[in-house]
Amino acid sequence: MTHKNRSVADATKHAHAVDLEKMSLSLGTLVKDLVEAALSVSSLQRALAAGMDEIASVLRAVPVAEGRLLERGIGLVA
Repeated sequence: MTHKNRSVADATKHAHAVDLEKMSLSLGTLVKDLVEAALSVSSLQRALAAGMDEIASVLRAVPVAEGRLLERGIGLVA
């Protein structure tokens, strides 16, 4: 497969732009909310006190949080 690099003049132009400061604040809030919900200090303390099954349960929540973060991040950009 051959890739052809186009010049800047030939590149596709888009009429939309993203406000990076606003997007950064929104994404930061989103990450904070999802991470705190999935990996809060209190939930980790309870899991450590309860045993390996609870620890495993908390750790299984991480990929779910990652998926939600990805979906909501795409929603913010779209």
